[in-house]
Amino acid sequence: MTLASCDEILTADPGAPSGLYMIAPPAAVQYEVYCEMTLAGGGWTAFFSGITGSPNVFAHFEDTAVTCPDPMNECLRRIPQSLPASTLFAASCGPSAASFNIDTVTLSYLSQGVQGGGWRQTSNGTALAGGADPAYVANFWTGNGTNEGWILSSTQTDSDTPATFGNSYGLNTYWDYCNGVPNTSSPMRLYYR
Repeated sequence: MTLASCDEILTADPGAPSGLYMIAPPAAVQYEVYCEMTLAGGGWTAFFSGITGSPNVFAHFEDTAVTCPDPMNECLRRIPQSLPASTLFAASCGPSAASFNIDTVTLSYLSQGVQGGGWRQTSNGTALAGGADPAYVANFWTGNGTNEGWILSSTQTDSDTPATFGNSYGLNTYWDYCNGVPNTSSPMRLYYR
């Protein structure tokens, strides 16, 4: 039986290692995802995997529901529409990771590709690993017109971009940071649990 998420897989098998698994969320055909099984209790389902920085942008939630040639390293998949607003999200960039909650507008952006009109505040930012600064995940860019892509940052302006956790934003290089450090080469993932 194929389970609905990495969290369900870990509950069924507490010793399951991080790696690729097949899941079948409600109202979806089964597909392969990367599951992070050790970070902060594990059970994290990756829905975006890529390399941070504008030179590496390969897709946007606004433009496609799924493009996933490699679930571990290059994958964008809109989250299941059945996820509740209370779902916990996390981001990892290199060795750093932080968790946070999002609002219903951001949830719609990630599940349906409906832009949120720009910046949306997150809540309950928490450092999970690698010296992550939870302030860097306080705001989530949800696109606005042709200004596509997502950004996690403590700021809502490009005048203080070192406070950026990570992004898939390709219109300029202002946001090319990983946990506040200039970076265009570290693995970047978004997860839900």
